[in-house]
Amino acid sequence: MWGFVNTFNFYTADKESYVAGGFNQKLMWKNYPVCPNCAKTLERGKEYINKNLLFKFCTFDYYIIPELIVQKDELLTQVLKRMKRYQNFSLQEQPASLIENTEEKILKELSLESNNVNFNFLFFKESNSAFKILLFLQEIAPTRLKFLIESKDIVDKRDYGYNIFEEIKTKKDFSIKFDFSFKFIREFFPNNKSDGNFDKYFLSILNNIFIGKKIPFEFLLKRFMEKIRNEFLNKDSIEQIALKSYKIVLYLDEIKILERRIGMKSNDGDFENFFEKHSIFDDNLKKALFLEGVLVKKLLNIQYQKKNSTPFMSRLNSLKIDEKIAKRLLPEIINKLEEYDSNYYIDIETAIGKYMLNADFHKYSIDELSYYFTLGYVLEKYFYGTTGDSMQQIPLNDSKGQFE
Repeated sequence: MWGFVNTFNFYTADKESYVAGGFNQKLMWKNYPVCPNCAKTLERGKEYINKNLLFKFCTFDYYIIPELIVQKDELLTQVLKRMKRYQNFSLQEQPASLIENTEEKILKELSLESNNVNFNFLFFKESNSAFKILLFLQEIAPTRLKFLIESKDIVDKRDYGYNIFEEIKTKKDFSIKFDFSFKFIREFFPNNKSDGNFDKYFLSILNNIFIGKKIPFEFLLKRFMEKIRNEFLNKDSIEQIALKSYKIVLYLDEIKILERRIGMKSNDGDFENFFEKHSIFDDNLKKALFLEGVLVKKLLNIQYQKKNSTPFMSRLNSLKIDEKIAKRLLPEIINKLEEYDSNYYIDIETAIGKYMLNADFHKYSIDELSYYFTLGYVLEKYFYGTTGDSMQQIPLNDSKGQFE
């Protein structure tokens, strides 16, 4: 028996804790006993999976290892041939205009396999010849993958009113699409110098999605609002990042793993047709904050038109909206609109007041309150006032003078 076979180098012989019976390398075979012929088999196996079963997922390397429920060599051969084709697709450089993301494409293909095979997903990292397993998802059935992909299609095709997820054209004529992608989650949980290392959290979310485990909404909101506030304070447009975060919320809610507070529904407002299409707005306070975000953006558009600056931005407390600020903003906004002879939004103001009458702020965190406000802020362009609402929008990528 050999004790130093390092096909996958997951241990070392120079540390006492790895050596059975104490620091005696002669006993290494007790830790990882491998016969010479088996060592050759392991090397051939590693060569095969690196060539045929290695994939990329949001910058991570991972293996997809099929596991047959009924052992049939012919069936295994067929599955491996198809996976070789998927692997070629995964490792190819895809054009930015590709509608379907590579990660979702692979899962969609795997979901078409029969129930005679399950899949093991092994995410790993190799550093200095060491092989570290980051996440191991075992026995994921094609039916589970099919459910995840079909849920994505449902969320992408559902009518949310006003076509709020329409493509955005940038100044460089580049289209930004909002079909759900796992890359959206990675944007909020990246690994880079400016944001830090969130690999552990991203993989944890991925694990919960695959196995159907609940994800606390508050956990996501913390990162959502950190990213949104950072772009807001840097005078960047927050529309893209906010819409991506909302698509994540809608997807996780669709697959029934978003753990969030459920409010008391009411259907007595002028904007209920919109709210009925959005399951997270199930509480009067959430609706009030959303509409307040709409209203404040209306005011900022008017200020930009009349003053070429948006001084009211400083009243938003860097998008940290608590009960005190939420209640302070409404009369201040109305006062400013009257000052500019541009109060075209009596219906929105009335609805905010009505929703706030019996609102319970205490059960929601500042991040959650701020998030509903932010969604209204970025979706303002889909809501109109009664008359005269033709104010110029603040340019998406030109916030010059906002804080003057």
